[in-house]
Amino acid sequence: MYDGYLDDDLSVWREVNRYHRLVEQNAVLRLKVQAEIYYVVSILLS
Repeated sequence: MYDGYLDDDLSVWREVNRYHRLVEQNAVLRLKVQAEIYYVVSILLS
C-alpha cells in the first residue's frame, strides 16, 4: 500500500519535472525566435 503511494508520488514528480523542462525549452525557443525577428527587422529598417 505504502509502496504504491510512493510510486504515485514519484510518477507525479517525474511529470512535473518533464513539464518544467518543456516550459524551459519553449522559453529558450521563444527567445531565439524573438532575437531573429529583431535582427531581421533591424536590417530591414536600416
